[in-house]
Amino acid sequence: MARVKGTVIASTLAFLNEKLGKDGTGRLIEGLGAERSALLKGPVLQGNWYPVDLLIKLVTAAEGKVAVPGGRTLAWELGRYSADTGLKGIYKVFFKMADISFILKRAPGVWASYYDSGMMQVLVAEPNKAIMRIAGFDQPSAILCDRVLGWMERTVEMSGGKRVVMSHPACAARGDDFCEYRGEWE
Repeated sequence: MARVKGTVIASTLAFLNEKLGKDGTGRLIEGLGAERSALLKGPVLQGNWYPVDLLIKLVTAAEGKVAVPGGRTLAWELGRYSADTGLKGIYKVFFKMADISFILKRAPGVWASYYDSGMMQVLVAEPNKAIMRIAGFDQPSAILCDRVLGWMERTVEMSGGKRVVMSHPACAARGDDFCEYRGEWE
């Protein structure tokens, strides 16, 4: 079973607390059952590993309870939020000094630090275009795919990209051998 770093779970909870309030998020967590609730009620340690299933169930439970822009999913917005909150501090220097292709080429290392399954590859990293692939992830989910799309979109925007258009032409959750993510921007 795939695992995710507590940082991702903590970011998701912070987003939900902002949108639903602590009481609303608490009710959501209660509805996940005793075992999952216990993992989320205590402090979520950012350096610990948690089952990916926990993240998927949490986001699934929150779908429809948080308003998102038209054409987007909650998972997409969570990916954007994760980029906003996670790519600050020391990473902020990279966004000021490096071009987007330099930053995107480091995405596989970011993936490996947050997920213990699958491998991300950069197939194309050009000034206005990127193609990324994730292969071998043992628990494919449309929720994770949308989260990745949102994270990539926001990362490109933070790097100066305008009018970012993301697509996901191949998806392991839809039966393909891997997930492919494509982005184009000005």
